[in-house]
Amino acid sequence: SLAIVIQGVMLNVYMDGLLHISKTLRDQPLINTGDLHICKMGGFDGVISSLGMYSSALEIQHIRKLHSKGYNREPFFKKLLNSLKSLVGIKVQSPLDLKLNEATKFKKKCKS
Repeated sequence: SLAIVIQGVMLNVYMDGLLHISKTLRDQPLINTGDLHICKMGGFDGVISSLGMYSSALEIQHIRKLHSKGYNREPFFKKLLNSLKSLVGIKVQSPLDLKLNEATKFKKKCKS
């Protein structure tokens, strides 16, 4: 997982819940208030399992908590219910299947 935190002129990059690099910027960056383009002009060819933008900088504890939950951030009771459904033979589409389907649609949309 990747988290980029900007607080004032401090830029911290976290990879897999750990601080990877910290830089002091010359000035506060201009924050985009418009649309966020992930693969504009074909610059990304991969899968994004989840993406979040926050109006304030996240604390490292929050970043680690998000990372520890992995790609499937469903509540525990929902994971348990889906496990029980699978045990009794009820077809349950996994969150990864859903994410891959969304990513495929997203990828096709980006390439067109």
